[in-house]
Amino acid sequence: MFVMISPWPVETDVKRWVETKAQEIREIRKKYKRSGLYRNDGSTEPLWSVDWYALGVDVASDGVHLIRHGPWARSMDDEAISFFANGELLHTYTIRDLVDNSMFLDRTVSHFSWQQEGRFDDGRLEYSLTTKDRNRFVFDVRTGEVKHSFRPIRAIRWIIVGLCGIGLLGSVAWGIKRYADKRS
Repeated sequence: MFVMISPWPVETDVKRWVETKAQEIREIRKKYKRSGLYRNDGSTEPLWSVDWYALGVDVASDGVHLIRHGPWARSMDDEAISFFANGELLHTYTIRDLVDNSMFLDRTVSHFSWQQEGRFDDGRLEYSLTTKDRNRFVFDVRTGEVKHSFRPIRAIRWIIVGLCGIGLLGSVAWGIKRYADKRS
């Protein structure tokens, strides 16, 4: 069982919740002193712990791997997603690592939304993610590395560069032929 303890004092933490949820938070914080993974047998000693707080995590059923989702995004350099094994960081990606065109992001006064969809496949230990600019990634949760990706804006850029290159070569060839025809 993964337990996430807020960094705020318990009474500050519970003010934001209805009383039933506040009481649940008090009981959890009375029993567990650190954020981390615990056996689901009532024991209070973590298998491993973390020294951070996040609003969103996916915990693998293997008891080893965890995915942390970044906070509300305010900057392209903010954390997008991080991968952990036994509480140790494997890899972090910033929003800038995953999003190629910020024009497609949904913005508010205080933050923006960059992720279209995210899906954790616990059986395969893969995390699939689609960004607002339609980039798609599949991560290996065991390593945090990208297994597959498709970035349509980058693909379009390469197609345009290729077509421009072909056009330039065609123009040069035409110019050389025209010059040779005039000389003969």
